Amino acid sequence: MRVRWTLISLVAASSVSLLPATAATAQPTYPPTAPTLTVSAGAVTVGDAVTIQGSNFGSNDQISIDVSYQDTTGARFGSGSSGAIVPVALPLPIGVVKTVRADADGNFQTSVVLTRVGRAVITATGSPSGVSASATVRVYAKGEALPTTGDDGGIVTRLQIGAGAVAAGVVLVFGAMLLRRRSRANADT
Repeated sequence: MRVRWTLISLVAASSVSLLPATAATAQPTYPPTAPTLTVSAGAVTVGDAVTIQGSNFGSNDQISIDVSYQDTTGARFGSGSSGAIVPVALPLPIGVVKTVRADADGNFQTSVVLTRVGRAVITATGSPSGVSASATVRVYAKGEALPTTGDDGGIVTRLQIGAGAVAAGVVLVFGAMLLRRRSRANADT
């Protein structure tokens, strides 16, 4: 009797091992991560290209890149020189400028040339997922100075300041050593 149950147990265990194994599948994250769109520069000169990077779009989505411009000139209300100037943002849609395909992870990279002065709103829309993301770039006229922040002195100025600080430190150390030698020499005599 005991041998019989042992044989039944072995047959059952071996038949379980012959069943095909099913792979564990990863469940999609919920809620899904929102798509993002980044641009290489926040301000450019008209005619320049910006690099666009998108992430978290649908896997292998067909991405439509759309650019619309908002004119940032002012409109004058009132009469003569006493009228008020009110900024006006009039959208000037250009339509689909480019289409690209996202990779299996929903990421893509491309570049777009911005052709009008004002604020360019770049929108990427994935198909068939339907998700979209936008980024804004300020487009300046040729010859108009782009805004700058920080030091424009460059690396040479920073190196000069650093070399000056090192030289001042060397002078202070040698001066302290000289004073110490003099004070010891006076103490010995």
